[in-house]
Order: sequence, then structure tokens, then C-alpha cells
Amino acid sequence: MPKIKIREWEGKTGKKGKAYYYQYKANGKWNSIQSKDKATLQIEVDKIEKQLSNVKSKIAISLYGSADKYWNNQSAKVGISINRDHIRDEQSIYNNHIMPLGDIDLRTITQDWVVDFIDKKRNQLKEPYLKRIFFVFKHIYDVNIPKHFRDSPFIATDHWVRGSGQLKTKNKIDFDRWSFAKIFELISYVKSKPIQLIFKLCVDTGCRPSEARACSKQNLKFKSNIPYYQIRHSLDRHKKIKETKTENGERDVVISKDLKDELIAYMNSLPKDQDYLFLNSQNKFIDLKRMTNELNFALKKIKHKYNLDSFVNRKTYMFRHWTASKWAYDGKFTNAIELAEQLGDKDINFVYKQYIKKYKKDHNMPSISEYKDKHNRWSKPLQTVA
Repeated sequence: MPKIKIREWEGKTGKKGKAYYYQYKANGKWNSIQSKDKATLQIEVDKIEKQLSNVKSKIAISLYGSADKYWNNQSAKVGISINRDHIRDEQSIYNNHIMPLGDIDLRTITQDWVVDFIDKKRNQLKEPYLKRIFFVFKHIYDVNIPKHFRDSPFIATDHWVRGSGQLKTKNKIDFDRWSFAKIFELISYVKSKPIQLIFKLCVDTGCRPSEARACSKQNLKFKSNIPYYQIRHSLDRHKKIKETKTENGERDVVISKDLKDELIAYMNSLPKDQDYLFLNSQNKFIDLKRMTNELNFALKKIKHKYNLDSFVNRKTYMFRHWTASKWAYDGKFTNAIELAEQLGDKDINFVYKQYIKKYKKDHNMPSISEYKDKHNRWSKPLQTVA
């Protein structure tokens, strides 16, 4: 187990403070990370240790050198398993999108680095082409396995899926195991109250995490008989306000009375001139990485307590996926078009296959507001059972 140390200090005013830190050596250089929360730091330490254990080489592994080796391997296959046009296509992708990175040391590449690399190109290129870039880069990296690396950070069945914004899900969610009470308990293990409310908003409305983080007081319509969240914006990866992810993203979604009351109490605790709900101490939008770390901590607790398995790979999206699945399971939505409108999703076929078809039943359900008030009992959760 990597040793996390503690640092304590006393400021000029006499105020005492402490933080946890971890030092490690990577690529011949000493580095240090710290956090006031030990559990949050431990998550980052685990990632670093995994990356360090993956690297076997003590010298830099050249991107350009690895690419040359890959092209030589590919040329040897011409006329046997591939044709020359295939290599030209891969080389064009490499020349335009990978080589401009410079002759980087492949030892510095992590799974998070891969996601960031793909995300930076997302606004300029379509998903199918992004996937081709991903796999060309993966093939170039993988020529060094097993001599220089044990595993690849380019994990197609998990990491590309995370980078592309798509969900990798298991078959059906077991709602006896993953009940609303379990979701409630999971969120209760999250230490930050604002992050708790972001996750509750995702559960209650099925909105995307980026949409919940962009929520403002003006977006919450609580004076009508049926309270609702007016989704008009989301956050991009730079934490800047942008339009919703799809052209169907602008929508009004009903909020349960319990969550409305909790949101009102929270808003009353905010400065009067603060419009956006979920800001940190620096008056900036809460960081997605912090949300993921807090959720990972909560997931470890509930998985250990009930021996539960995750039902989706993209962590903060699990609440949106759980809600959409539960709506289909309960028969609240039996029409893919209506469910897609509620989710702000333009892919009707995906919504049908992922939710409607998977949980299809015959139901006679109440209105959406009655349904949420009955099922989403944030003030009095149902009894949790193992």
C-alpha cells in the first residue's frame, strides 16, 4: 500500500490546517500530489500506482519510433491480411491527428490522457472518425507490449466508450438490488452537499451531469402547481456554459416535491447574488473530477456493504441511466419518442433498444408528477434491504 503522509501547518493568524500528500517518482522525476481529504487522495494514488506498475521501461518510449515499427509490421502484411490502401488510410490519420503531438514519451500516457485526447477533437470530428483515430493510436502504442508495457491504456471495450460519451451497460438492472433506497443511500455517502444535490437532480429528472451542473435559480420553476427544471444549458469540459448536448436537449422536466423542498432550502443558504447553484469555494463550477472521486468513494462503501456490482461503466452517468431504465421498467414510458424527449436524446433507436425494448411491459401509469412524488421519496426513503 503506497504511503500517504500528512502535512500540518499554522498560518500567520494562528489558524491551523492539514493536508495529506503522496510523493512518487515517474520517468526519472519526483512528483507530489495532495488533498485535504484522504479518501479522495487515495483514489488518485491508486491511479498513479497502476500506471507506474504498467511501465517496464526505464528509458523513454518514442511515439515516432513506435509508429515506424508499426508501419513496418503493417507493410509485412500487405497482400496477406490487409491491402496498401488500408495502410495509407491509417498513415493519413496518423499524420493529421497523432504525429502533431510531437515525439512524446509513451510512458506518460494514461487512460485519462486518452479520454482527454479524444475529447479535444470531439467538436471538430464525427464519432466514427474519432474511433478510427483511437484505434490507430492504440495499435501504435501496443507494439511495445509486452516488452515495455504490461497493458494498454487504450481499452476499446471500456475506455473508448467513456471517451465517446456512450454508455457501456450490462443487460438489465436488478431493481430489487439497485432500488431507489440503495441509490438514496449511495448518494448519502457523498460528502459534498452540492454534489449530492447534483446527483439527486440527475436521478429525479434523468438529466445529464453537465446539465445538472449548469442549473441556475432561474431554471427552477417552483411557483407552478407542478415544479419543474427548465433545462436550457450545460457545461463543456472547460466548465463553460454552452448549449445542450443535442438539438432536443432544451426541455422542461418535472421535479418531485421532496427534491423541490430540498433545493429551496439549499438555495436559501446561498448568497443572494449567486445565480448558479453548484459552485465551489472559488466561485467556479464544481469540477467533474471531484464529482467522480466522491462517487467512487461512495460506490466502494455501498458495494462492500451489499456486495453490489456496477451496472454502468461511466460513473456519473449511472444516475441518468438508472432513471431511464427505471421509467421503462415501471412502464412510465412505453414510447421511445416520449422517453427520448424526456431525456433530451435525439437517437430514438438507441432509446428504444436500451430502455423500452429491454424492460417492455404493459402498464397503466399515473402522470409523471404523481409518479415522481410516489417513487422519489428523498425525505423518507424506502427501507433498504440487502
